[in-house]
Amino acid sequence: NSLPKLIKGPDIFIDTVLLIKRYVKNIFVIITGKSRHYVIKRLKEIDVPFIYLNADNAEYRAKLYNILDLYLITSREEGGPKGFLESLSCQTPVISTNVGQINDLGIDKKNCFKIDSFNPEDLFSKFKFLYKLKNKKNLYKNMLKTAKENSVEATIPKWKLFFEDF
Repeated sequence: NSLPKLIKGPDIFIDTVLLIKRYVKNIFVIITGKSRHYVIKRLKEIDVPFIYLNADNAEYRAKLYNILDLYLITSREEGGPKGFLESLSCQTPVISTNVGQINDLGIDKKNCFKIDSFNPEDLFSKFKFLYKLKNKKNLYKNMLKTAKENSVEATIPKWKLFFEDF
């Protein structure tokens, strides 16, 4: 099926990648997940090199996050996405729409870069800010802190307290 799942924002992703491509010449996209036919077709059309990988294994995903310069989330709706905390735990900067847990856990320019629209130009603006950012030490520290505070190990005691009342 080549119809895009619009709630995941594949059209926003492509438009943002195109803006980034015009700004930096050495762009390369790594795609994971299911049903990426639309994104693959569009990346070919805009002549952006990419690789499509199966990343069902968490350890393998961690290796992928560690080679990324950034993780781009362009969703219109999300329950998570789990890639947000995974990225932060690998200290891979996230540029995202303000969806799902990013709305609750993401602090713009502190542990991620988020926008309150679905506008590719706004995402690109965050990319330019990150690209020009000289000192990322505090960003990396805050990303790791957020990931640790929201890890399974850190949240189990909170859930136990929650369910004790039932």
